[in-house]
Amino acid sequence: MTEPPPATDAVAATEAPVVVRMGDVGLARGDRPLKTVGLGSCLAIVIFAPAQQLAALAHCMLPQHDEWGGPPGKYADTAVPALLALLRSHGGASPLSAVLVGGASMFPGIVPGIMPDIAAQNVTGARAALQAAGIPVRTEDVGGHTGRSVLVEPARQRVVVHTIRGGHRCL
Repeated sequence: MTEPPPATDAVAATEAPVVVRMGDVGLARGDRPLKTVGLGSCLAIVIFAPAQQLAALAHCMLPQHDEWGGPPGKYADTAVPALLALLRSHGGASPLSAVLVGGASMFPGIVPGIMPDIAAQNVTGARAALQAAGIPVRTEDVGGHTGRSVLVEPARQRVVVHTIRGGHRCL
């Protein structure tokens, strides 16, 4: 998947983005953007702390942790507490809000019941973890059958979503 283009009026283009890879978490402040690419069934969870111009991002692969382990950003249920801890360690305070992007069903022809719908489970798991933490989901761009990449602008509290077929749009 291609890199998301910077928004035409983006302040964030002045600094190199913090790249969040699959299964990782990252944080940026002010004009420094965050980005992640290649969201198919994976889900980006973004939590904003607007008063501090902070944003934290996780690129989640699975809905809940399992016996195989891995970094907290790999799982929606452990990513939310990890993002909160990261935000708080950098002075992030309430009110917080979240944006969800991804969770596409990349193989729409598969008969339900043969293969679990990981994409839908990722979205459901993230919503549940955010609700448990008391963080409202401000907006989301989830589902469908198209992969996405995102660029997060902390100062503007904005997420730019890029798809190969649909160009880009701001959330």
